[in-house]
Amino acid sequence: MKKSKKNKKKNNNNLSLIGISIVALLFVTLIYQYFQLKQGMVELDGDNCRVDGLFPRDTVVLLDSTEVLSESQQVNIKNRAEKLVRNSLVHERFTIYALQDNPDRFKPTLTLCNPGDGQEKPELLKAKKQLRAFKKEFEEPMIQSFRDMSNIESSESSPIMEMLKFVGLRTFAKSDSPDKRLILVSDMVEHTESYSQYRNRNFDFRSLSSTPYFREMRPSLDGVYINLLYIERASLAEIQGGDHVTKFWQPFVRRSGGQIDDITYIN
Repeated sequence: MKKSKKNKKKNNNNLSLIGISIVALLFVTLIYQYFQLKQGMVELDGDNCRVDGLFPRDTVVLLDSTEVLSESQQVNIKNRAEKLVRNSLVHERFTIYALQDNPDRFKPTLTLCNPGDGQEKPELLKAKKQLRAFKKEFEEPMIQSFRDMSNIESSESSPIMEMLKFVGLRTFAKSDSPDKRLILVSDMVEHTESYSQYRNRNFDFRSLSSTPYFREMRPSLDGVYINLLYIERASLAEIQGGDHVTKFWQPFVRRSGGQIDDITYIN
């Protein structure tokens, strides 16, 4: 009888040790999972942009708002804005500039990042919440910024070179992203008091490259790839064309450290 009680007590002690071991193992597992999750978390600011500045791609959208667009051009650009959103990377940063006549024209009008649409999240509720944030805080304001191009009045000047200079200084020069991209939506007709392609129809960049105006306005676009959405206008038929891009703007961009990677004509 005494031996039976002793064995029973021993068995109870063994069960207690097993229980404690299981609880300890579960606790260690939870701690490990917590730190693994924490390492995978990315801290975001109010624009849904990474606080550490590690953007997989840094995209600037420069919208030339100095001339009105036709209805077909508005539809075309809106479609391309939707495609731009669909193909964007998670944590990609977008900085929107509008080229127009006002004192704040050299400042970004909008900065926001792609927070992800939740498709990578296994939990249904979290995925739905993420999708709502994606639409409200990223997709809708991005597309609206392109729509705003239709609500403009013609401007007296179009300082494209100077705008490119400020885009380089205010965004790209401070970016550590390995992939820098500029979406440039413009008719690309430079028009200022100092230099105007309405007055000067010589589109050989070599003629401009040695002038004080170019030395003053040359942007810093090192490592920047440009996707040009070239707005064609019937009134600019004598200015726009192959020479306008190939003999002037392409060497201008190369001399500034960048590259025109793609040209899409918007008519």
